[in-house]
Amino acid sequence: MKIEGKPFSAFDAAKLPGGLVPAIIQDDRTLQVLMLGYMNREAYEKSLAEGRVTFYSRSRQRLWTKGETSGNWLDIVSVTADCDDDTLLIRVIPHGPTCHTGSKTCFGEAVPETEGFIRYLQSVIRGRHAEMPEGSYTSKLFNRGVNKIAQKVDPLYLVSVASKLGVEMPVTSSGCAVNDGMAAYVVRSLLGAMGSDGRGARALLMGVTYKENIDDIRNSRIAEMVGLLEREGMSVDVTDPHADPDKVYAMYGIRPVPALRPPYDLIVVAVAHDEYRGLDDAYFRSISRGAALLGDIRGLYKGRIKSLGYWSL
Repeated sequence: MKIEGKPFSAFDAAKLPGGLVPAIIQDDRTLQVLMLGYMNREAYEKSLAEGRVTFYSRSRQRLWTKGETSGNWLDIVSVTADCDDDTLLIRVIPHGPTCHTGSKTCFGEAVPETEGFIRYLQSVIRGRHAEMPEGSYTSKLFNRGVNKIAQKVDPLYLVSVASKLGVEMPVTSSGCAVNDGMAAYVVRSLLGAMGSDGRGARALLMGVTYKENIDDIRNSRIAEMVGLLEREGMSVDVTDPHADPDKVYAMYGIRPVPALRPPYDLIVVAVAHDEYRGLDDAYFRSISRGAALLGDIRGLYKGRIKSLGYWSL
């Protein structure tokens, strides 16, 4: 693919020792700076004609196309000269590591890959929207519309970014504040429904992840609920089929139990995982004792629980 660029004769020859122009190579997707090389007229014109970066090797005194040995080509997206016409910025799509050491960039960790990640992610999402490949989760979200897409936006992140841009989001901020106090409200309500202070009772909290059917445990309020229940004198077991126990322990200091240890006086279903939707009155009775209470935060079992006490938001 031929690339547009200034003719080599437009560069300031007086500033190019040995007729070589330095070329900064940058990842077009992440904006990460990958390497610096040099081009003579032949290397520059070959690069434009073929759409792949070719340098002039000062040590070997010959042209070399990046990737000719390794296969790690640098496909050119654009070529731009600086204001003095003595340096090039070449944006590329790299095919594999750029550095001979196997690193993505010749500058190592000095150039964080994450700086342009959002831009790259945006390009991926645009591509999914344009192509709508079958089986793509992003395609499914586009098909289900803006309401479903909006559910995937972390409101805390949204408020944080808006604040940095000087934009106030009072409704979203208020919603976050309500969410921050939700664990305390739920625990107070459960204790009220139990009719006891909870001392000596055994509780099971089912669900740790932020949302159903995912393994993301960030922003979960379960750790706060565990702390509040333990403060009331309860012993608490936690379980979740999607959460990694080691990650839960590392983030919250809570170790999910590998197997349930019934009977329980309080069972709280906090996340609407698919594994929980089919559970019924008989199941909850089998792992509970006496006048046990089922706390159904997501309202999965409304009208279906007969043999236990029942509470829901």
